[in-house]
Amino acid sequence: MKRNVVRVADEVWIVVAHLHRRFPDRDDFSISEIMKAAHALGVTGTTPLRPSLKAHVYHHCVANREPSPGRYKMLLETGEGRRRLFRPHDPCHPLRAKGKTQPDSREIPKAYTDLIPWYGQWCGVGTPPSDKDPLLGLKGLGQRLEESEGTRDAEQPPVPREQLTRRVFWDTGLFALLLEGADDVRTNRVVTLRKRMLHRGDQLLMSSLTLSAVLEKPMQMGREDLMREYEELIGSGATVIPFDQAAASTFAWLRQDHSIQPHDAYQLACASVVGVDLFVVDDNRLQGKLIPGIESIQSIDKVRI
Repeated sequence: MKRNVVRVADEVWIVVAHLHRRFPDRDDFSISEIMKAAHALGVTGTTPLRPSLKAHVYHHCVANREPSPGRYKMLLETGEGRRRLFRPHDPCHPLRAKGKTQPDSREIPKAYTDLIPWYGQWCGVGTPPSDKDPLLGLKGLGQRLEESEGTRDAEQPPVPREQLTRRVFWDTGLFALLLEGADDVRTNRVVTLRKRMLHRGDQLLMSSLTLSAVLEKPMQMGREDLMREYEELIGSGATVIPFDQAAASTFAWLRQDHSIQPHDAYQLACASVVGVDLFVVDDNRLQGKLIPGIESIQSIDKVRI
C-alpha cells in the first residue's frame, strides 16, 4: 500500500484514532489538535497536508452533520470545534446511516493496520449499557413537574435475531409514555423496545414536532432546567428529523387520505423522506397504511420486540 494514495477520510480516521490511543483519558480533541497531529504523524509521507483534510475533519467525516456530499461517519462532533471517533451507538444524520465508519485495513499503510482491532475494542468499551442510555433517562422525568415518584422497568425476554431492524422512527406518543413513567404494560414495552434497539445497534429517529411537544410542558411551567435536560437526553440518543421542503410535499400528498390526521401526516412525512425500517406509534390508528419509504408501521402493543 503506497502511503500517498491513502484516502483523505482514512487519513483523518488514522490521525484521530492515533490521538485516542495516545491519550486514552481524553474524550475528544479540538480541530486544531487534530490538524497538528496530522502534520506530526505524516500518514501520507508528503507535505504540505492535502487541502481537503481540514474540510474532512470539520464536516465530511462527521456523523452528526448533514452530508455535503460525503456520507462518512468516522467522527462525532462533541461540541463546537471538537471531535472524537464515531461509535456505533452515537447519533448520526439519517443520510449517513450506511456511511463508512473505519478504513479497510488493506487500503491503509501497514504501520497503522493495528488501529483497526484497537478501534473494535475501543467501541466496545464505549458502548453504554442499556440502563445508562440517555433516552431511558427520560423515563418518569415528566412526573417531576407533578412531584410524583418514578417507576421500575419490566424485564422482557430477548429478541430473536431475525426480528432485527436498523432505522426505527418513534411517534410522539412513545415519548409521552416514557415521560409519564407509569409502571404499565405499554410504558414497559417502550422501555424494552429501546433496550433491544441499543442491543442491536439500531438508529432511533424522531421528528422536530415530537421534540417541540416534549418541551412544551416544562416551558409552560417555566422549567428551563428541565427543558435543557430533555434536550440533552434526546440529542444524545436520537436523530431529530426536520420538517423540510421534501417533507412538506410528502405531507400534502398524505393529507389526500382524509383518514390520516395532520399530526400523523407530519410524522409520516418526516419518516418517509429519510426512509425507515419501522415506524412505531402508540395505538392502532395507522394500521394497514402503506407509505413510501416506510417498511412497516406498527403499534407499541403489537411491535415484535
